Amino acid sequence: MNILRRSAMSAAAVVLLSISACSLSDPEGEPGKLETLEYPEAVSGVGWEWRAPEGTEITVLPIPVGVAVLDGEGVTALSGTTGEELWEHHEPGGEVVGRVSDDGDRLSLHVEDSEEGRVRMLLLDAVTGELLTEALFEPDEESPADLRDSSTPVRGALNSSTEDLWFVREGDTVYARDLEQGDERWSVSLGEECEDQGSVGDMAIVEGAVVVSSTCHGGEDELYVESADFSSRLIALDAESGEELWRDEGRYGLFPAASIERNLTVYSSHLIAARTEVGQSTQWVDASTWRSGTIEDGGLRWVDSAGERFGVWDSAQRDYRIQDRDGNVERSLREGPAGSAEMIGDALRPDPDAYMADGVLFLVDQVDAGAGEDLLGVFEGFGGTVDIALESGAARSLREAILAPGAIAVPYVDEDERPGVLGLS
Repeated sequence: MNILRRSAMSAAAVVLLSISACSLSDPEGEPGKLETLEYPEAVSGVGWEWRAPEGTEITVLPIPVGVAVLDGEGVTALSGTTGEELWEHHEPGGEVVGRVSDDGDRLSLHVEDSEEGRVRMLLLDAVTGELLTEALFEPDEESPADLRDSSTPVRGALNSSTEDLWFVREGDTVYARDLEQGDERWSVSLGEECEDQGSVGDMAIVEGAVVVSSTCHGGEDELYVESADFSSRLIALDAESGEELWRDEGRYGLFPAASIERNLTVYSSHLIAARTEVGQSTQWVDASTWRSGTIEDGGLRWVDSAGERFGVWDSAQRDYRIQDRDGNVERSLREGPAGSAEMIGDALRPDPDAYMADGVLFLVDQVDAGAGEDLLGVFEGFGGTVDIALESGAARSLREAILAPGAIAVPYVDEDERPGVLGLS
């Protein structure tokens, strides 16, 4: 049974600002005509390279047309197939961080106004860069909370929004706020259902629902006790009303803390994966039908566009396989179980840097300067292995690879501390 209550949110007050246009540099000059791209199924080489302005630090996020590159003052959208700059939005002098909405349709920017001590949240169309909504957050006089801190609800909820609502969690309560009026639409307390103590973890917005991970447990003294009694829950709330749509209860994770820290990832617009960092298990939920299941012997790393085929990484066997929802394996990198000696050797290898329909990608950490070509990585596919080379030049230190529409995006920093992005295809 849901417990709904009206309550003022302590962290911030919201004021709607006017909607205005965003800078758009579509190659054809026609806003809204940019094509969305498919994710690559395999990679064999470097397709493009983009260099960021000197003196910046970048964060790369996948968007439907390729990648969005955040540089501290704004964002530049790059084509996933060519690396061409498609559009940009910058706030000179502001401190900008951003996230992509769970459904992939919007890019949320958090802009700090250092002089006024306020922040603004901008919602941009992730395809065209059009500014959809601009909301102003001002500190509550009764709360000393610093909205610029990454731990506050405002900044932590940048990916949790629909076209007219944004969602935050404080303690054991989930709040929905109206972006147009700034009013609280609804709030639901999930911890009050627990006999002892309840903790609300990650949440995801998909198919008109707010899916929240929640754990009932015995308190802080039992968080890391494997024999502790706890209940892991996934609860779906209607995004417009807060009414409960669906729930699943079980025991996921070795101990309560592992359940609390489950990460929710949205795939293919309607499939959600709840993955624990400790142990190998993934719970998945189809938000279009509320069908759910569990993968006990591996972590879900890739899902096809229909949400029917899964890419699963088994770190114990060092195996990547493609299977259907029922666990029937279509393809696997290994032909059989690894022996004990092979498992010891494999344990020294890192996990793949990216997972795709036709295999996995392993990258080196560093590319040295010099003439000729250097090995950038290896694509280990179901049909064979491909070395990926990079024409040498400046030394590059590689960062975390990003599976994005059109390419695998690999951020790097060169020997002069200038960042950039490589597009593998």
